[in-house]
Amino acid sequence: MKKEDAVKYDGWLYTLDNAIKFLIQQREKGNNIYYEFNGHKLYSADVTFDSAYLEVLGMDYAAYQKKEQEWREEYERKKKEEEEAAQAKIPYWKEEGKKYIPQPLWKEWEKCVEIRAGDLYHGMELDSLLDILKAI
Repeated sequence: MKKEDAVKYDGWLYTLDNAIKFLIQQREKGNNIYYEFNGHKLYSADVTFDSAYLEVLGMDYAAYQKKEQEWREEYERKKKEEEEAAQAKIPYWKEEGKKYIPQPLWKEWEKCVEIRAGDLYHGMELDSLLDILKAI
């Protein structure tokens, strides 16, 4: 198989891994094609995970996996820190909100604080709301 004889594949393969697997399958079937991924031509004639990752991302597959694992660990560490910080701020949010919220709504406020502290944003909107309430 010669790269210069390769025919372009115009389908959509979504991820680099999908593209590599597809090109390897095509090579095994005897098809000489190439696929453009993020501006990089990958050829069924000689593609490997390492060669494709080097071409597209500038690092081999093992280095990419290591970086991805480091990112995941950092993400989980930050997420845990944010969750812990939010849990620690619950008493503050509850008491600070009571300064601006009428007493009949305190139970709802406390319920809201508990829910918001445990959601995706870890209570960030509670700080914003309290800033608004203080301003008005």
